[in-house]
Amino acid sequence: VNVHIPNAGEIPGTDIHVPYTDTDGLEDALGHDLAAPAVLYCHTGPMSVIATADLVDLGYCRIHDLPGGMVAWEAAGYPLD
Repeated sequence: VNVHIPNAGEIPGTDIHVPYTDTDGLEDALGHDLAAPAVLYCHTGPMSVIATADLVDLGYCRIHDLPGGMVAWEAAGYPLD
């Protein structure tokens, strides 16, 4: 789930884009299955940390944050779209 605003690219295969500030939108996108797995990311990390914490506070238990976001992804040698 790409939660970065404004859009700054994405990791290939990303299928959901919801601003980190839209907790209701994140819930709608993930569905109400609190065990639904998801990885959240943004450009450098802070926005996805906030969104991940918000979802965990709501009871989601398989939500993960990609540390360092797209910058860390690219630095590890992976492509961006």
